[in-house]
Amino acid sequence: MERIELIKKELMNNHTVNISELSDKFNVTNQTIRRDLNQLESEGFINRTYGGAVLNEAKVDFAVPFYRRLSKNKDGKDKIALQVIPLLVNCNSIFADSSTTVVNAVKYLRDSDLTVVSNSAEVPRQLYTGSANFICSGGILDRHSISFHGAIAERTLQNYNVDVALISCKGLDMEQGVTDSTDSEAIIKKIMIKQASEVYLLVDSTKFDKKGFVHLIDASKLSNVITDKKPSVEWLEYFKQKNIKLIYPK
Repeated sequence: MERIELIKKELMNNHTVNISELSDKFNVTNQTIRRDLNQLESEGFINRTYGGAVLNEAKVDFAVPFYRRLSKNKDGKDKIALQVIPLLVNCNSIFADSSTTVVNAVKYLRDSDLTVVSNSAEVPRQLYTGSANFICSGGILDRHSISFHGAIAERTLQNYNVDVALISCKGLDMEQGVTDSTDSEAIIKKIMIKQASEVYLLVDSTKFDKKGFVHLIDASKLSNVITDKKPSVEWLEYFKQKNIKLIYPK
């Protein structure tokens, strides 16, 4: 629903909303706005307050600015990156999404012969001093995620077929599969997934048993899952049954 997306943008910008103000803005009743907020609360997007709501930043990672997220759990991100690099030795080209986990891994590829195609505005900064080739999707810049979205980005990515798509996610759940935070991110990643021969999910251990707002891909379609530490016995069995290669530091 377009109204809910606009309410989410309002929360992203101001971190708080008021029911009466939203009712006037969208020319709907207070009860309609309450139903919208109930839906957002059920998704974990907000915490309700008297007369309104506030953004739930504890669960909505994308509400945190990109560079703060990039420095968060740096040790885990580096462990994932070091597991990924050997897997790309025989590759010629990859997609890299704009997640902090993938962007952190890309910096280890700057001296490779790979061609990296990405919608991230940070990836070229990571690669420009090295030998790796870079193709930028272009598009509408989202200053919060330091990434490009929209029709131009989508059309650009659809032009390329690559060996591997490196993607991350908001959550990984045994029933819901791989999920993400926003529709705009999911659209870009779904194109990358479709155009790649293999899909590698780079996901730290805090994302297991979590659900994001948007479904991204069924886990059974993943080639590899690379994480920062050994998952639970239940997850080990899950990956075995799905025939997904699981990679983590030994």
